[in-house]
Amino acid sequence: MALLGVLLFAILLAGPMGGRLSHLAKARFRYELLLPLGFLVQIIPSALSASLMRGDLGRVTLVSWLAGSLVLVMACILNWEYVGFRLAALGVALNALVIIPNKGMPVSVAALNHMGVTGTEQQVEALTPLYHLGNAETVLEVLGDVLPVPGPPLIQSVVSLGDLVLMVGIAVVVLDGAKALARRR
Repeated sequence: MALLGVLLFAILLAGPMGGRLSHLAKARFRYELLLPLGFLVQIIPSALSASLMRGDLGRVTLVSWLAGSLVLVMACILNWEYVGFRLAALGVALNALVIIPNKGMPVSVAALNHMGVTGTEQQVEALTPLYHLGNAETVLEVLGDVLPVPGPPLIQSVVSLGDLVLMVGIAVVVLDGAKALARRR
């Protein structure tokens, strides 16, 4: 949800920064359809009902996230001349650095508490199969979901450093494509 918010924010910001959405429609991105495809591959298993196969759903979600990430990074490499795509690739890579060794994204209990999500049962219910509560065995915990994002329920989230870099990358791609950054160079 945060990625959609950043995308919308960048689109709304393009005009006041001197860009035009018509420029974005004409941007010469290569294989741009790989971007929504990569995100869809990542999120489809998370949307499945946990009652279908709770044990296997975690594995399916992890493999799906990795496959979607490879598609996203491939799209970023094909558009390497855009700084925003480089940032997006770095964000995905940072998330992969923590997700792969932990077999999922560790979420900070302290960050969840900061958001008002307390009690182990409530915390676990707030997570999807790709996510699990961080613990003493968590590898590279600092790269996990440790940053609480306050706000209304639609915006509230806990994000990682990789998520932030990815979101900045997406915003830069939109602003660059809309030529909102052209005057700033």
